[in-house]
Amino acid sequence: MRNEKGYTLILVMVMMTVIVILGLSLSGMAMTANKQFNKTENRNKATDLAEMGITYYKTELNNMIAPAKVAMETNKTNFCTEFKNQYNTRKSSLKLLDLKTIENQNNYQIIVPSTMTAIDCSNTSSDVTVNFTSKGKTASEDVILTSKIIVSKVSRAGNPAPIKDPKIYPVVPFSNTYISSSTGKFYYSEFKLNDNDTHIVNNPSAWFEAFRSVGGWKGSVEVLHEAIFEKIDINGKSELNVYGDAIFLTKDAVEKQTSKAEICIKGDVYYIKNGKLEEFTDSNLYFDNSCVNSNSNWYIDENDGIIVNY
Repeated sequence: MRNEKGYTLILVMVMMTVIVILGLSLSGMAMTANKQFNKTENRNKATDLAEMGITYYKTELNNMIAPAKVAMETNKTNFCTEFKNQYNTRKSSLKLLDLKTIENQNNYQIIVPSTMTAIDCSNTSSDVTVNFTSKGKTASEDVILTSKIIVSKVSRAGNPAPIKDPKIYPVVPFSNTYISSSTGKFYYSEFKLNDNDTHIVNNPSAWFEAFRSVGGWKGSVEVLHEAIFEKIDINGKSELNVYGDAIFLTKDAVEKQTSKAEICIKGDVYYIKNGKLEEFTDSNLYFDNSCVNSNSNWYIDENDGIIVNY
């Protein structure tokens, strides 16, 4: 009997020891899990704050597009140059890179390391790249997201080219010195200019089979919207102004004279290749564009224009 009582006591003590050890182990695991949960939660919150910084920065960059377009026309420069000027001015006046506190110790900040080019103008004809990092911070966690936002030019490159179809472009005889129609597309078989002739073409799309000046033409032609040219034969200083896009059937549509023709194109410049529009990036080899493309549209694509490395 005495031995049995002894065994029972030992068994009870062993069980109590096991229970205590298991309890401590489970308690430790629970505390570790709780710490890990808090760490994960804080990291997620810091990531959210960093993303908030990216959204803030994108909004500010969007606000720079319109004034940059106005400035490029005024200063006769390109979009990226004026966008960079807007950025440098607003960076200081609006304190773009200052710490932004959300609540308590939660904040975000846009940071541009010295190793980064804040505004990359290496491809000024089609896009502007803004490089930066966004730092989100809580009381215990920091998250830095390396990012870039691309400001792109709206381009028709790759779109089907206009078709020379009389049903789409009905022929209009060239006779009036002032063309006021603002509806429909029109086709001009010959646009011949003399002396001080002045014309305003207000068609949504005007197709010119032959656009030429005779003698010392000193007048002007204002094409208020899109213009399509098969052949252009004008004096170097003739005033041909296109406020919309200019589309050339071929790269050599502008015939060479003693001096290179000068054309003012405020929209985008394209030529047709294999039935599609292509950016006429080397148009300066064929004629001088005396204007900047101030009527081009620029935007930030919500899907492809924001790149974030997590």
